[in-house]
Amino acid sequence: MLNEEFALIHSVASGSDDYSIASTAAPWGDGTNALGFDGLSASISTANGTPSTHIQTVVGPLTLSHIDNQLRRIWIQGGRSPWILCNSQEIVSLVHLAEASGSIIRVTANASGGTVLGVSVTGYVHPVTGEIVPIYASRFLKAGVMIFGSKFLPQGQVAADVQVLPQVQLPELAPNENVMGYTAQELAPTVAAPQVYPSSASGTIH
Repeated sequence: MLNEEFALIHSVASGSDDYSIASTAAPWGDGTNALGFDGLSASISTANGTPSTHIQTVVGPLTLSHIDNQLRRIWIQGGRSPWILCNSQEIVSLVHLAEASGSIIRVTANASGGTVLGVSVTGYVHPVTGEIVPIYASRFLKAGVMIFGSKFLPQGQVAADVQVLPQVQLPELAPNENVMGYTAQELAPTVAAPQVYPSSASGTIH
């Protein structure tokens, strides 16, 4: 499952990005063929139709104005139900921006006189439509990078669709429940060669 999350962001069909290269090795291939698709990082490019103004490479410190402009650009292009994907660094920056914005955020005391500091930023009010734009955190996104996307295109089509990403069939001895995205078994064949099950990363993102 963690491989699938990584692949949705960084998988590449050919070439490479900062985190991944097209590979024939599991879980990116079957040993002979590279089966990776282009994830979000590889798909967001002018060659794939992304307007050049939407790809900001040097913006300096994160500001609310930058977020407003990125969401506005998606709205102008007709994107519907927008979302924001961030690294933890940007999540913390948004928390500090909220605390320093002079808004109604206050430090309150409980009945015993103790206080709890900090806030959690889970969404952003769209500057044009007023809808709440969900903010998602991923450990696999490079620090300093934010991905702005939308669930639907102007005519209602799904904006990002993984066509084929089947769940790998596990052996009967493997437990039926997943723990934090992993499956476990009592004993590995050897200490140096633990049992692993490659994920199938064949698919397409539109």
